[in-house]
Amino acid sequence: MLKHGKAVIAGLSIAAATATAFSITAAGASTAAPRHSSATTLKLLVHGGSLTPVNVTGAKAFPRTGDELILVEPVYATARPKRVIGHAYITATFVTPVISPPAGLRDEVTLVLQRGAIELAGVTTANPSTLAVTGGTGIYRDARGQASVTTRRGKGNPASITLRLS
Repeated sequence: MLKHGKAVIAGLSIAAATATAFSITAAGASTAAPRHSSATTLKLLVHGGSLTPVNVTGAKAFPRTGDELILVEPVYATARPKRVIGHAYITATFVTPVISPPAGLRDEVTLVLQRGAIELAGVTTANPSTLAVTGGTGIYRDARGQASVTTRRGKGNPASITLRLS
């Protein structure tokens, strides 16, 4: 059972900030580059959403290796920070039993935007961290590249991300 002490909740906020760094906002509603472009960079920002800690291991202490954080985050355009342009669906599995950075999290992220989706995956152990762009759909079909993620302290687990797509 998960204990809801202040230290655990504060730690979850920090771990969630690491994980939520993948909910993205782009520099406008047209976040996509045509598929024929050789390279595209998207600079993004995130905040808000929901966090669900999952005590998979059943241990009294949280987290343990194998426990998860599940997040659903809105995606905003940086040019219009109040306009939702998509959502991010994140599963972060603890690979180390530590909440505070550098929490070891294996992240699987699906960014669903208006004209397609982008998939990210990797292990985050630092701030900033790097994830692989492993694919996409729509105008992001077959996307590859890297995502650089930087988390910040604050309400709603704010973070910025730079996607470099090829």
